[in-house]
Order: sequence, then structure tokens, then C-alpha cells
Amino acid sequence: MKIVAALKAMDKVVAMTGDGVNDSPALKAADVGVAMGKKGTDVARESAQIVLLDDNFASIVAGVEEGRAIFSNIKKFTNYVLVSNGPEILPYLIYILLPVPLALTVIQIGNGHRTGHDSPYADRQPFGTAFCLSFRPGSGHL
Repeated sequence: MKIVAALKAMDKVVAMTGDGVNDSPALKAADVGVAMGKKGTDVARESAQIVLLDDNFASIVAGVEEGRAIFSNIKKFTNYVLVSNGPEILPYLIYILLPVPLALTVIQIGNGHRTGHDSPYADRQPFGTAFCLSFRPGSGHL
């Protein structure tokens, strides 16, 4: 418990593992509490945010790697959508604010989305680049 409090006082993110009744206060105090599912007590499992069903510490590393890959894919997907849709919205904003003719029609924008723009994955995936970016594998290291 003292170690968790000291690390939190230094503004660190703290993960604590435990399996017994004596570990439950530290599991609750940590940012992420990880309890053992097979050998752990019910009190420890209730105090923790994550329960390892196989009691294998390698599962924590695999979970962190998978979470980082998912977060990276979400960032790529969001960045792509915002960057690719910005130029499509800009002519409409200019049309509303200034007395200029409309540069792109709805049909032109719809056709661009149907074809997947100039996606490098368009020949492999019919869903377009944004969909493909959300399923890229992780880098394989923390």
C-alpha cells in the first residue's frame, strides 16, 4: 500500500497485482488492480479492475500490446476520416459564408466515397481505407 501511495504521489500510473485478502486495499488504491482468477480470493477479485483468468503474467503484456494496437488504429482511423472529409466540407462552408458557386455537388462527393478515393487498399478491401486502417496489426513490441 505504501508503494502504491508513493508512486501515485510522484504522478505515476500504478498497476498492482495480487491474489489475497491482504492485497485488496492496494488493488483498490492502484490505478489498475489486477487479481488472479484461479488462485485469487473473492475479495481480491472484487477489489480489482482486471481479473486474470489463467493466472499468467504474460497475459498482462499481451493485453497491453493489444490495447496499444487498438488505440493506434483508432488514432489512424480518426485522423484519416478528419483529413479526408475536411476538403469535402470546406466548399460548403465557403458557399454558405460567401456568394460563390458550389464547387462540389452531393453526387460528386458520394461517388468519391463509393470508389474509396485513391485508397492503396481499395483493390483488396471493398470498404475503403478508413475500414482497413482500423484492423491493422500492432507493431509487436511494447
